[in-house]
Order: sequence, then C-alpha cells, then structure tokens
Amino acid sequence: MADTHLRDLVAFDKRARAHQGGGVLVNVGDWRDATLKGRTVQWYSAWTPAALDGFASVEMAGANFWKSLCGLASQRLDAGQIEYVEERLGAGQRQAHPAVVLRYFTHAHTGSTAWWAHGSPGKQHLNSVLRHLLTMGDLGYYSGNECVTSYFEGWLRDAEAVRPKQAGTNGLIRHTSCAFIYSNKAQTADEPIRAALGFTADEIKRARETEDMIQFVMRGAVRDPAFTGTYTVYLYDRAQADVMGDYLRENGVTDDVRIEGIEEAGILDAERPASRREKKAALEAEGGSFAECKEAKRAAEAERGRRRRAEEKAARAANGTLRKRGRPMKTLSGCALPSTP
Repeated sequence: MADTHLRDLVAFDKRARAHQGGGVLVNVGDWRDATLKGRTVQWYSAWTPAALDGFASVEMAGANFWKSLCGLASQRLDAGQIEYVEERLGAGQRQAHPAVVLRYFTHAHTGSTAWWAHGSPGKQHLNSVLRHLLTMGDLGYYSGNECVTSYFEGWLRDAEAVRPKQAGTNGLIRHTSCAFIYSNKAQTADEPIRAALGFTADEIKRARETEDMIQFVMRGAVRDPAFTGTYTVYLYDRAQADVMGDYLRENGVTDDVRIEGIEEAGILDAERPASRREKKAALEAEGGSFAECKEAKRAAEAERGRRRRAEEKAARAANGTLRKRGRPMKTLSGCALPSTP
C-alpha cells in the first residue's frame, strides 16, 4: 500500500538531501532530529538567475529588480557570477508633468494588519479612514489588505474595488484618484531567509509593501504620459507618502508633488502600542541581531540588579541591620540553639 500521508514531502526530501543544486536548505542533518522535543526545523528555498547558467543569455522583464527579494538574493548569493545589463524601457517618453497630491491619515504610527484586524482601536482607525473616504465622491479605485477591503465592502460603492497587487495594466488609467490602505512588512515566517541571507526588515518592506504601493498608484491617470491634471492618492501613513513622493520625483514622473495630512479624519496624531515585531526591529536598528540585543538587555538588567543589592547592603551596614552570612540561629525560650557540629 502506498504511503499517501508523506507523499507531498518526497520532492522536498530529495531536494534537501541534494548536495548541490537542491534548492532547499534545512537546519537539521537528520530528519530524526526533528522529532526531538522543542526542536524547530527551519528551511528555505532560494532561486536566483544563477540557476539559468546553462543558457548563453537571459532576458528578464520587471520593475525595480535590484530592490526585489530575488534581486537582493542574487546580489548576496551569486557574488559576481552574473553580469546584469539594465535597459530601461519607456524612459524619457513622458510629455507632461501632472500635479500629484499624496494625502495620508496618520504620521504617529505605521499600519499593520494585526493592528487593523483585531479589536479596538485599530478598527476604529479603519472606521475613521472609511468615513473620510465616503466624503470623497470622486474616488476612482481603492484596495488594501483583506481585513481592510472586507471592512470597506459595500460602502465605497462609487469607487472601483480592485486587488492590491496591480502591475502592467492600463485598465485603471481613466481614474484621477485612488486609495491604498495597505501593509506588507517582514513576517515571522521570514526569519529563516533573513538569517540565511541577511535581509533587513527595511529591505523586505521595500520589496513588498513599497513596491506594491508604487505599482498600485501608477495604474491611474498618472500613468498616462500626456496627463496634465491633478492626481490624488490616499495612503495610510506619512512614511508611505514620503516614499511615494520620492519615487515620483526620482523617476521623472513629476516634480509637482504635494504631501498633506488629513486632519479631519481625526487620527493624524494617534499612536498605537508597539508590537513585538516592531520592538524587535527597533532593537536591531540599534545595532546587532535581535538575539544579541536581547542578551545585552538581559545583561544590563542583571547589572542593575547587582548595583541595587549593593546599595541596599551598604544602607543596612550603615544603620547596623546588616547580618552575617548563613542561616540565623533559631531561639527557644530565649536561648539560642547550638549549631550543628
């Protein structure tokens, strides 16, 4: 009888066992080690264009390849094995420079699906965003994470709801405004590949959230080289607006970029508690890995404890309440019990 329970893992096992070109790396030398109590198996599979070395030449079409995870992986793993020649298509064809208004809802925090999806006040912030967008009768198209679009569903009837990942389409070019309430940052599942290739949280955010935002915003009227009107974009936080503005200027789309906070939505200065992942990123930003920062923090806390105990001991010695080492002798009827010989 065929074993169907583990059938889907056969290919994975073969690739993990391959010494060269397997494409899968795991942190165990024997699968039996994975059965040990508390043992976590980490694995990653990284593909780079180096796998195409059997061809005389390869042409790839894409946007911002060098800042994509594939491009970053190639830079780290291929180490000069590949010669890349960049050819920009469509550069210099823009005939007009429109005015772009980037409007954001908050500058006191950044968005995240965990914040929006689970309880108050994250959902209250989404409610504030939705209420403001409802007043924008000319909103063209919008999207966001699943928790955002499900919350907005049925309300923005005059705007076109689309998927958050948009690329290579001209189907939205008639719209002069859009809203993108979106987050796609580093996840816990990224830890193995981050440890192996040294990806930073900022690099992953640029490859995912920022690139998705750029592609989404550039689907509207601003995509038209002859468009001379005003294009309005609604984003969740100031950091996204700043990055989008830099992209428009640096890539010759337009220098007429205005960034505005939406005070009337009521969450411009709203803060939220830092998540565990954000605390971890903050520690990493201070230097060193998360484990190193955590160990340094533990050592600092231990040192503070030693100083506190030394100060307390000195205070007891000063007022005559410091006792000698060892257990205090018990007393019975006013007499001390003899110590054990």
